[in-house]
Amino acid sequence: MTLIAGGESPDIINIAIEGTRLLTDRNILFHLDDIIATDPDAPELLNDLDPLLIDALRVEGRTYLIPHSWNNMVIYYNTKLFEEAGLELPTADWTWDDFLFAAQTLTKGEGEEKVWGFIIPSFHFGITPWFLTNDTYTLNDDWTDSNLKDPKIAESLQFLYDLVHVYGVAPIPEEGIDVFNLFVAERVAMFGGGRWPMNTLIANEFTDYDIQLWPRNTAATTVFGVGGWGISSRSDNQELAWELIKDLASKETMEATAAVGVAIPARRSVAESEEFLIRPPNAEIFYGSLKDARPVPSPANFAEMEEIFMRAYSNIMTGQQSIEDALAQADTELKTSFERLRQ
Repeated sequence: MTLIAGGESPDIINIAIEGTRLLTDRNILFHLDDIIATDPDAPELLNDLDPLLIDALRVEGRTYLIPHSWNNMVIYYNTKLFEEAGLELPTADWTWDDFLFAAQTLTKGEGEEKVWGFIIPSFHFGITPWFLTNDTYTLNDDWTDSNLKDPKIAESLQFLYDLVHVYGVAPIPEEGIDVFNLFVAERVAMFGGGRWPMNTLIANEFTDYDIQLWPRNTAATTVFGVGGWGISSRSDNQELAWELIKDLASKETMEATAAVGVAIPARRSVAESEEFLIRPPNAEIFYGSLKDARPVPSPANFAEMEEIFMRAYSNIMTGQQSIEDALAQADTELKTSFERLRQ
């Protein structure tokens, strides 16, 4: 937006779901439906993309972006530590209670030798699965208002708070914890992430791990975020830009980027290929999780929404505010933010 305001507009824009509605509200993205409808190559591309990925990037029924990659949240776990503790490996239908039992069993030691059962994510995307698996969401369904007064939000945060302050199976969440290398060093038994931790695990030649779907309480689901290629509404080369987007979204390009990248390719054929599924053993869970996943809430005021929620979350987890007080304050701030947005 800064470039465009200064008179320099790119032809092609790569943006994630969190920024899509901000750009469409500012009329920065060109809708692609007319081009798609007349291009004979489009069906092959779109039929290889999960409809959820396409729909997540649509705004008011219009297609503005072609998905290229995405990420979810799954549980990474150390198979060696599970086996040494005599625990059964987690299954797709495991629950919050199963997860807590495993975390308690896996937590051991003191000081520099302490092994944590779990590291709680310290970022909004990473916390969202705890709400979704409790059948709730930080915003209402159309992302136009706060949903923080839903008792299930407080229940979910109470569970996370108790992991730290009651059960002692996780440290207080904070930015800067080197989760991936602690996992490699067997100081952490479980953590949450998408596909992006794989690079660290592969670089360290670490193989004692697998992934599983997020444990559920009242719902079996997880969160996903997706990025896509779009065309600037100010571009003088929209047809040519579309040809380049088709190349960037081709099977060959996605295969190459998936091989060196940290995200899940948007094309199902690439995500289900032998090359992609080579590691970890449950790698099919990455793409398979879409069957009951929901997109990260991404209104046009996403940046402010995230800041408000994370401030409340930090105050809760560090004991600076009660869950009730923090959520009440955040709910008021979010409602004010959405009112400004509507105006």
